[in-house]
Amino acid sequence: MDGIIEYLVKKERTAKDNMTVLLIYIVSFVLAVLSFMYLKSFGVIGAAAVTYGAYYLASNFDIEFEYCMLGKDIRIEKILSRKKRKPVAEIDYEDVLVITKIENEQAVSSYQVQKTIMAAEKQNDNSNYIIIAKNNEGTAKIYIKPNKKMIERFETLMRNKLL
Repeated sequence: MDGIIEYLVKKERTAKDNMTVLLIYIVSFVLAVLSFMYLKSFGVIGAAAVTYGAYYLASNFDIEFEYCMLGKDIRIEKILSRKKRKPVAEIDYEDVLVITKIENEQAVSSYQVQKTIMAAEKQNDNSNYIIIAKNNEGTAKIYIKPNKKMIERFETLMRNKLL
């Protein structure tokens, strides 16, 4: 039962994300035109640098989350543009206070949370779960969208922490 469960979730872009990406490309277009006007012979180099910078910034809005369960421990990583990985949370079994569906969010509102981490596909999805866990900064509230295997592992190994 101590096998590894890995699950990858692609975060859906919000309207705010789409507007930010659009704004990045508009600003880069304006800067590329200005580089042609004012840099004369170096205008192509300036436009290329601005275009690459815009692509680099916009690609950071392609976000995926990888959940990895090894035994009772959970590790969540954020993957930016399929290249860079950043650890979001490492949760030890003993540090988990409660795991519940998002529908029962009122039941966990009594916990004093210092940090909220959104590591799910959509913010208001009924299939999301909430993990309340202690970490070195206090208590964290983590939103995830687990697959069936993860839910089964929660039910078998963390039954006393599941609401």
